[in-house]
Amino acid sequence: FSPSTLGYEMKQPFMMFYSDHDIMYQMLLGNDADTEDLANNHWLYDLHYEDFETAGLRTDIHRIEMSQVTHTGLTDYPLFMRRPLRNPILGSAPTDLIMGSQIDLIVGFVDT
Repeated sequence: FSPSTLGYEMKQPFMMFYSDHDIMYQMLLGNDADTEDLANNHWLYDLHYEDFETAGLRTDIHRIEMSQVTHTGLTDYPLFMRRPLRNPILGSAPTDLIMGSQIDLIVGFVDT
């Protein structure tokens, strides 16, 4: 959350693994908020790891968004919480999908 990273040009390949934008916008703005236009724009942190002039043009920076998962859900918490309490806190995506995606994406990115 440091402003010193705004417009910072990463020197190495980078992957940002986002939670579901719609869930975050609904939490921030309420369930009645129209989030369609918001989700099509940059996310909160997009300009924290790229130079402003070239943002979105580098092929070695990857943005991945997992639907039906909250920010807190992109942890190992889904292994320890059951439904129905789990859904509003962590998201409704299946646990094996959440855990498998994190493992596969991170290992695949580092291996590449």
